[in-house]
Amino acid sequence: MLTEKTKDELKKNGIRINGRYPGEHKLTEYTTKECSVKRVSDVKIKNILWDGGGLIDENFFPKNMNGFIYCRSHFFKSCLFRGNIQEFFRDYCNENGLDYGNYTVEKTDIFNRPLKLSDIKVIITDKSLKWLKKFTDMMGGTEKKAYRYYCNYMKQFDDCFSIVKTAHPSKWDELQLMAYQMNNSLPTTDKVVLGRITDCGVNLCNELKISDDAYLKYLDMKKNNFNMNELLIELVKWNRDFLKTEFFRKRKSKQICDLKEQSQQGRLVQSGENLTIMDNPLALLMKAVGENPLEEGCFELMQDGVQCFTPRFAEGERLAAFRSPHNSPNNIIHLYNVYPEKILKYFPNIGQNVIIFNAIKTDTQARLSGHDVDSDFVYVTNQADLVELARKAYIEYPTIVNDIKEDGENSYCFTIENYAEMDNKIADAQESIGTSTDTAQLALSYYYDGGMTSRELEDCFVILSVIGQISIDLAKKSFAVDVVKEIRRIRNLPCMRRNEIPFFFALTKKSRNNKVFKDKIVRVMDCPQDIMADIIEQNVIKYAPGREKHIPLRSLWNHAVIGKGNRYKKEKVIKEANEYNKTVKWLESSREQMDDDTYWALKNRAMTQFINKASKNLDQETVMQLVIYATNDDNSDICATILKFLFREHKEEFMNCFIKNGQNKSETLTRNA
Repeated sequence: MLTEKTKDELKKNGIRINGRYPGEHKLTEYTTKECSVKRVSDVKIKNILWDGGGLIDENFFPKNMNGFIYCRSHFFKSCLFRGNIQEFFRDYCNENGLDYGNYTVEKTDIFNRPLKLSDIKVIITDKSLKWLKKFTDMMGGTEKKAYRYYCNYMKQFDDCFSIVKTAHPSKWDELQLMAYQMNNSLPTTDKVVLGRITDCGVNLCNELKISDDAYLKYLDMKKNNFNMNELLIELVKWNRDFLKTEFFRKRKSKQICDLKEQSQQGRLVQSGENLTIMDNPLALLMKAVGENPLEEGCFELMQDGVQCFTPRFAEGERLAAFRSPHNSPNNIIHLYNVYPEKILKYFPNIGQNVIIFNAIKTDTQARLSGHDVDSDFVYVTNQADLVELARKAYIEYPTIVNDIKEDGENSYCFTIENYAEMDNKIADAQESIGTSTDTAQLALSYYYDGGMTSRELEDCFVILSVIGQISIDLAKKSFAVDVVKEIRRIRNLPCMRRNEIPFFFALTKKSRNNKVFKDKIVRVMDCPQDIMADIIEQNVIKYAPGREKHIPLRSLWNHAVIGKGNRYKKEKVIKEANEYNKTVKWLESSREQMDDDTYWALKNRAMTQFINKASKNLDQETVMQLVIYATNDDNSDICATILKFLFREHKEEFMNCFIKNGQNKSETLTRNA
């Protein structure tokens, strides 16, 4: 037991225990069948270095990838970050007078294989070998025999590993979207501060309203196979007068209104990026050569934050970071971006979409809801007010330690009943992640609205932070608490039984059939997200100055190609477009029940089926008739679908339906005669 005098001495000398100065209190969770919050000092916090991650030598990293590759094979998965592994080994040998070409590492790997440093191209940990823990008995009985079994099995598949993910830049250029969970956990209700945080989103909406060129740039930034952005851009290039058409102005107005509403719901653009997490890669290189990884020396311990490295932001910048699930100010982390010399030397191409955390003697993993490094990411921003609020949160809202005990592991057999049980657990897990976040947002809103003093409400969102964390693992682990019942219990606590919900929450959930709305009053509360929504409403301009009178789209039609067309083919396209729209509507209504990969796979398949079924041999006159049909307001439900189909599959004929820049109708008639 440390005395207060000893603690003061340690603190004076800059020494921390378990990632925090002695005497600072922590929050921890413990449970029998119900969760409670216990506030203690000097609690032990564990970080598991390199959990789910590894390194790959620069010379073997795929040329068309960035930052990392997330690899999978048979009971194997690892997020491999690019680096100069062999350069490190060569330097290590030179510094220690060793023969680089022949030196065998003293500490063999976990399967007792002596390895030459010059042969090592990838470094992983046991956490990436999923068969090691569960199936060793089935694969020979010992780890060494199981490894031989695994190698022989992989040879049957040509030692291939699938790359399922790599780093990608934001579609918003230098900006990235925040989420309402992040905004509403900011520890302030200061309208001036929150107003500055909304400036980026407000300015974007206003710029798009005022400038058509800015709007076209926005369309280009957000284009994909499922929207009309590229179509609109190409029509403006074809004829600049297209900007003045009712068709274009209506779509511009709707998109900006959607962006404004999206911002009020919490999807607010900010100077930031989603960065994939790596922990102490130099320490992993040191571990590979038998050195003590805890002595890597790249980072220093900070009293009010954690040091990190990311090329996305400048050296010396302070940053704020948030990870999902995010249910509490206790989950916000304050960062200092440093550029360690050895990181720059051995990881020069880590890229703009990776962040390296110092996980040695810090609380990063607990702070960020138990993250690992198998491609987990954080939202990171350098916006000054968010950074200062992150510092405030790090100091005033102690890190939550998940102390809910595991209650064994799920054991399944290959039976229909067990498959059904797994499906149910996965569904429960998905629902619990969402409902724990929703309930936490209500608790946070009531907490801020009441002046940020209620210990009971603070306990609620602290517990729900942990519930969200363990819900992710429900399909493969059992815990000593029923998360569904626990969320229900928290919802029924006296401090949570208020007959009102915040305005932003109603906006966010208005399209869902959510029981939480039953008999509830929607009220603008004194909570961060509601304050921000009101500021956005006041500061986004209503109308752009100098608006021109709109012109009808038909004034730009190329009359030379207007004819009867093929009625059968036209009706075939319309019919298939309607069927496709029904499928998309069903997918949208079911999106919460499926992951993103499944959703996009089904949506892509539906589009492919539509294209294959719709008539491919469309002549110019039929395309023109479809354009006329699809731009009639009475057919708005399938307008976009048909136009996108024509633009994608019959682009030349589609563009020729409109007068080109520098031509009038009579010139077009003559040219086509």
